Amino acid sequence: MPAVTNKQITKVFWEHTRRYPWALAIIIVAVFLAQISDLASPWLLKILVDNLSTMSPTDPATLQTLQYIIFGYLVIGVINYASYRVQGFANIYMQSRVMADLTNTAFRAAINHSYNFFEQQNYLNLYHPQDFLYTPFFCCSMV
Repeated sequence: MPAVTNKQITKVFWEHTRRYPWALAIIIVAVFLAQISDLASPWLLKILVDNLSTMSPTDPATLQTLQYIIFGYLVIGVINYASYRVQGFANIYMQSRVMADLTNTAFRAAINHSYNFFEQQNYLNLYHPQDFLYTPFFCCSMV
């Protein structure tokens, strides 16, 4: 039996994964959004600390700028949370279906292999339809 390479395994995985293009696209976009929001959160906190250290607390423009920064930080947090949740749901959806497809493919290959093995070994020729005729007769005649 020839050895199976990683390239062949990846090809089989990709054949089963590409049956769900929308789930795969949603996963990729959600992971991208989650990473961008993870990178933007510390940047906004830096801007907030810089503004707190340089601006006067009594200036109304300063307070409005700080409100915008805090609101932006909250929006990015919500985007981060939502993108991780969407990615998780899409990942569960796609993984369960791909694993079921892989299981069905493996089962079909095993059944086909088993049938071909017995066919090549002539084990299927051991079955004779006439056995059904004389076996009951043999059992009844022994009584």
